[in-house]
Amino acid sequence: MAPSELEQNPANWRRHTKAQRAALSGIIGEVGVVQHVVYNQRTKRLIDGHLRVEMAVHDGEESIPVTIVDLDEAEERLVLATLDPIGAMADADRGLFLELRDTISVENEALAKLLDSIGAEPKLAPPGVSGGKSEDTRTFIFTISTEQGELVDKAFAKVRDELKSKDDGEVFATICARV
Repeated sequence: MAPSELEQNPANWRRHTKAQRAALSGIIGEVGVVQHVVYNQRTKRLIDGHLRVEMAVHDGEESIPVTIVDLDEAEERLVLATLDPIGAMADADRGLFLELRDTISVENEALAKLLDSIGAEPKLAPPGVSGGKSEDTRTFIFTISTEQGELVDKAFAKVRDELKSKDDGEVFATICARV
């Protein structure tokens, strides 16, 4: 479909940062578009892929890959509210990611920074939705400055090395216990 025909969803609650825009531009430049945007034919609105569409329109692209769904308004709102957070619930195996990252070579500076930041950032929360609880886990998701993040990264690296552990939950609990 022509990206100019795909209406942005006014209820889209996700805001795209400059860093995200640069990384997406980098990956599209390296390998092209690999994921379809999601468009609701009933409401004539996007559900997923707002930034990809915005960039395609800006770049004068004639078409963009689209998955077309048929949802009522309530279903559309539910998917819009949960699609990205469900994906974010996946836990990360840092060791496997680092092995994967070490096999990747990219020219794009934004992609290189993204890959480095993923490998460097400790995952402070177990899988879940912000503020969520389960029988054996609690989730804490918060935003800190880059400077604060660097201090947290150093603390995680130090305690991870002391404990000889890759379990970020154990590392985080140890850091908290020392305070």
